[in-house]
Amino acid sequence: MARALSQHVYTLKAEQRQALHVAAVFACNFTNHLYAQAARICDDHQLDFDMLKPLIRETADKVMTMAPIDAQTGPAKRHDDVTLAAHRRFLGNGPATELYDILTQSIQREQL
Repeated sequence: MARALSQHVYTLKAEQRQALHVAAVFACNFTNHLYAQAARICDDHQLDFDMLKPLIRETADKVMTMAPIDAQTGPAKRHDDVTLAAHRRFLGNGPATELYDILTQSIQREQL
């Protein structure tokens, strides 16, 4: 029946299904939350979120042709401490700064 709905049918064990679901949360739900954070920053500074859409599309297109770790760019990957510090000052204290720090550290650990 599944093959009648899609050509892409996979048989997975329970642990694999759970892993896929967790991976989907990271790839989709968390990514969407980051879009919402970006939209809030844009709104707070009278910027149109649409200005980010070409970059969002470019980033999504990259992971279709290369491994995500190879597609990673930005100040965290470059260990650009000057830019990272400037971003932290801009964000001030709060949840966005905490999220920024966690993601920066995660990117930098992956690059070791």
